[in-house]
Amino acid sequence: MKKLILILALLTMGCDAPVEGSGFWLGDENETFVNASDEHTETYKKWLQAHNDKDIETILSLETDDVRIDLPSGMVISGAEAHAEALSNYFESADPEMNLYWAMPYKGVVNGEVWIIAGQVVTSRALPPNENTVQRMIDALFKEGKYSGCAKFANSLFELTSDKKIKFNMLSFLCNSFIAMGHLDI
Repeated sequence: MKKLILILALLTMGCDAPVEGSGFWLGDENETFVNASDEHTETYKKWLQAHNDKDIETILSLETDDVRIDLPSGMVISGAEAHAEALSNYFESADPEMNLYWAMPYKGVVNGEVWIIAGQVVTSRALPPNENTVQRMIDALFKEGKYSGCAKFANSLFELTSDKKIKFNMLSFLCNSFIAMGHLDI
């Protein structure tokens, strides 16, 4: 009986242990982050696949009504209606194909916000033979399980060589990563 009480006491103490995260956010010096549920990864994958399918209705169903998207160009798309219009134009003019190659959901320990950081290769095929391939890094916020907004960072990471091979541009990747993180100012 004493062993059972001891085990229950240890379990109870363990349940109240504070969650420690890692990392930081300049907006809140107390904020740290932990891994979030892969449910958000699955939502993001569905959202991305809907882009490949050019299914605006599905895209909007996976977003909040007040979605905000900060594009690499500096343009900001605010709200579902504006996003639907922008998507229609984007699909017609760029005919994009998006290929996700990594993603990690994370959650703020203090504020509870859920984000996903992801990398994808986007090929725009609308103007053959001048395909344009860029690497995009996305930092997206989720609210109530839906995609709520993001900041997108784009980079021309891939070059088509004269022998039709794709060459990865590591220097471009590193420079843009440091710029995005605020470690390099040019």
